Amino acid sequence: MNALVWGHGRVGKHLVLRARPLFNNVSYIEEANGQRFIDKKLATADVLFLTMSISGDQPVVGRVQLERLPRSAIVVNVARGECLDTLALLDLLGEGKLGGAALDVLPGDHAFPFQRWGTEHYAAVSYAKEHDNLIITPHIAGSTEDAWHETQSYVIDKVKEILSVECAAAIRGQGDRKCKAHSFVD
Repeated sequence: MNALVWGHGRVGKHLVLRARPLFNNVSYIEEANGQRFIDKKLATADVLFLTMSISGDQPVVGRVQLERLPRSAIVVNVARGECLDTLALLDLLGEGKLGGAALDVLPGDHAFPFQRWGTEHYAAVSYAKEHDNLIITPHIAGSTEDAWHETQSYVIDKVKEILSVECAAAIRGQGDRKCKAHSFVD
């Protein structure tokens, strides 16, 4: 089986390494590779993993790209919901032109408040309730204990950095009379 990872950032690089023992061939593509190269890779992908970042409001992977995949291909989106034309995916799944899909994200998942979910979000959930070729999982990568610890450590380090600069300026008489750190203890 051939795995294709679309996007070679931090997540994509980790996925390529972890997928190697599971697949005969693991490769990756990026938009910069050019359309001919991308089309060739898509045509032989048994599993397409989407890990790319998105800029703009148009999906990177639309009907044209999905139709280049083999009929038995599985699409896995762990990037952003907006990276993938979800309605085109649902059409192709319904027509039997794709083997299946696993979506860790849906369009609008990152929007708040969640009442802003659009047609694609509800269509995917409705389709998954009635068909067995689509799995939707909650996007909780940032909710692990390690992720919380790293986030807390990062925030604490940034606050310390900002306060130390402000306190140093206050001591030199270049800033406010008191730095913010001192106002917490006064």
